[in-house]
Amino acid sequence: MKTTLKIFLLLGLVTIIFTNCEKSEETAPPEIPPYRSMAVDFESFSIDQPTQKSTGLNYGLSALNIGVWSTMVTVTLAVPTAAFYASFDNEPEYLGDGMWQWDYEVSGFATTYSARLTGELSRDSVDWKMYIASEGINAHPEFMWFEGTSANSGAGGTWLLYQSYAHQVPLLKMNWTRENDLVNMVKYEYVRELTMEGETDTGYGTYLIYGKQEPPYDSYFTSHSYNHNQGIFHDVFIEWSSTEYNGHVKSEQFFNDAEWHCWNGSGLDTQCE
Repeated sequence: MKTTLKIFLLLGLVTIIFTNCEKSEETAPPEIPPYRSMAVDFESFSIDQPTQKSTGLNYGLSALNIGVWSTMVTVTLAVPTAAFYASFDNEPEYLGDGMWQWDYEVSGFATTYSARLTGELSRDSVDWKMYIASEGINAHPEFMWFEGTSANSGAGGTWLLYQSYAHQVPLLKMNWTRENDLVNMVKYEYVRELTMEGETDTGYGTYLIYGKQEPPYDSYFTSHSYNHNQGIFHDVFIEWSSTEYNGHVKSEQFFNDAEWHCWNGSGLDTQCE
C-alpha cells in the first residue's frame, strides 16, 4: 500500500514539473531583434544648421553618398520594415516545439498587408521568418519576404530580404550587432546575382556599413558602390560627430588621394587637424 502511494505521489510530482515547464516555456517568447537592426537612422547624419543653403564639398559629397543609400534602402525596405515595426505592438502565440508567432495586419501604401512573424527558439539562437500577403493594389498571396537569425543573448544577428513575390530571390543581406541595448553596427549588402533579364548584376557585392565608435567622430558610414559610368567600385569612408556635427570623408576615387577631407559643424570645408 505504501509502495502504491509513493508511486502515485511520484507520478503527481512529475506531472506538476512537466506542467510548470510547459507554462514557463509558453510565457517566455523570444525577444524580437531591435527595429534599428533593419532600419538605420540615416537622419542622424546632419549639420547644426539644416536650413543652411550652402555647404562645402566635403560635407556635400558625404551627404550625397548617404542620401543615395538612404533612398535605396528606404524604398526597398518600405513594406518589410513597416510590417516588422508593427510586430512590437502585437502579442505572440505559442505554437509548440519552441515556435512563436505574431499574426497581425498592417495598413499603408494604399493597401492592407497581413503579416505573420515566426520565431523558432534553439539552443543559442532564434530563427525568424516574416510572411506577408497583401490586398488591394498589387495584391499577392503570402510569401516569405525576409528571414533572419539572432543570438539568444541579443548581441547580434542577420537578415536576408527577398526581392518580391514575383521575384523571390535574395536581394539584400543585413548583419547587425548590439551593445548595451544600442545597435552599434549594421551592414547592408546587395546580394542579387542576376538581373530580372538574367544578366549579371553589376551591383552584386555593393555594401554600406553604419556604425558607432569612440569620439571624437562617434559615427561612421563606409560604402562600397559600383559606379556604372566608370565600370568600377568606389569606396567612401565617412566619420562624423553626432553631437558637434563636424566630420571628415576619404575617397581615393573622388579626391585622387588617400587623405581625410574635413568639414566643420556648419558643413563648411575646413583644414583637418
